[in-house]
Amino acid sequence: MEAEKNTNIVMVKELRKFLKIGMLAIILVGMNVSGVTAQENATPNNVLIFKDPRIDYLLKVYAAKNKTKIEAKKVYRVQVIATTSRKEVNEAKSLFSSKFPGIPVFISFAPPTFRLRAGNFLERKDAQSFLREVRKSFPASFVVE
Repeated sequence: MEAEKNTNIVMVKELRKFLKIGMLAIILVGMNVSGVTAQENATPNNVLIFKDPRIDYLLKVYAAKNKTKIEAKKVYRVQVIATTSRKEVNEAKSLFSSKFPGIPVFISFAPPTFRLRAGNFLERKDAQSFLREVRKSFPASFVVE
């Protein structure tokens, strides 16, 4: 029984050694399969970096998104209603859309309040003139940034 345990231990150690050598061989073969070896292209005291070209593409996309965020301008909107009732804000949206077709409408929720805002005005004076029309139907309206 004792001899079987020793034999099993020796076999496990040999198997581990075999696996380590096999992994090392796979790594070395993988380096040569790519057609590039470190000794061929490396110069003394330098490090070679192999970069996937998709990384450059992702960097360009990221930079473009950040550029558009920086260029975004302040817009003014008219807040039509603020309420805690979802039903009430949806009814106000329907009424607003029927009276002012073509004006973009936005519903936002910051617990516990639903807000209905309309328009995308670059100038405050444009939002103020639109506010005069909206107040005829929604007297509690005001301009927000």
